Amino acid sequence: MLDKLLAEAFYNPRIVSLVQLIVHGDALGNRLHSLAVPDSLLGSPWAECFDFFVLQRSLVPLGLYRASDTAAGLRYCFTNPPPGTVVGAHDLVFAVGRRGSHDQHELLGGVREERDHESCRDSVDSDLRL
Repeated sequence: MLDKLLAEAFYNPRIVSLVQLIVHGDALGNRLHSLAVPDSLLGSPWAECFDFFVLQRSLVPLGLYRASDTAAGLRYCFTNPPPGTVVGAHDLVFAVGRRGSHDQHELLGGVREERDHESCRDSVDSDLRL
């Protein structure tokens, strides 16, 4: 993946700034977050989920981190899903922005009882901090 980003950076120098923002954040505290989907958006199309995070949380969603349909339960990144993609209970939203002083419950407006996202979110966030 790094080789593709480096090649793309040759043609578009802004790629380097975007990667730095995603990995390290900026001076204002903006960085990449992985967030559970609020209960009210479960089963909704991606377009509605996208609008929620932009308009209600001032975050820019980039895609979903979702479980595959295989028995192994592998997860994958689904960047820029089509607007009609249905958001499920096991999906996480990747978004860039600043969470501020909100804690997880406040930011998401309540969190589902099922918390298999918790360990996944912690590992994803720690991987991205490098």
